[in-house]
Order: sequence, then C-alpha cells, then structure tokens
Amino acid sequence: MAAGTPTAAVFAATDPALAGQLAAEIASDDYGIEAGGDPAGVEVAAALKNVFAIALGICDGFGGATGQAAARPQGRGLREACGGDRDGR
Repeated sequence: MAAGTPTAAVFAATDPALAGQLAAEIASDDYGIEAGGDPAGVEVAAALKNVFAIALGICDGFGGATGQAAARPQGRGLREACGGDRDGR
C-alpha cells in the first residue's frame, strides 16, 4: 500500500450505513473499499480467500495461472454463491 499498489478491502458492520460511511472516509484511489452489512459473511469469505490463495500458490508452483487474473473469476463466483450479485451487493 505504501508503494501505491492497488489494494482492496471489505468493511462490514451490522449497520451498513456505518460501514459505508467509514469506507467513504478511508478509501482512496489506490485503496478501494466495499461496504456491506454482513459481518459473518465477510468472515467466511475471508477464510475462503485463504483457501484460494493456497490453491493459486500450488498452481503457480506447477506453472499454471497465477495472480489477480486467475483469482478474479473465483472471487465473483464466491460472491454470487454467498448471496451477492455481480455488482457486489
């Protein structure tokens, strides 16, 4: 982040308006923040993200697809499987 590398995060709270307000105050051009009202869902997704990271590391070790390009479709599918839509809601 200090080098200006684009980074993303999710802020979730039982009060979605609060999450949105905090996200709006902290976000920048290089730090994108999605806000939501499902803290438990975000916790589950965070754990699954680690599984994806390990799988991508294994693929990298075998010379397969790596990085954000490989992770992006899985992230979209995970969001939809957990009840979100393609716009991240």
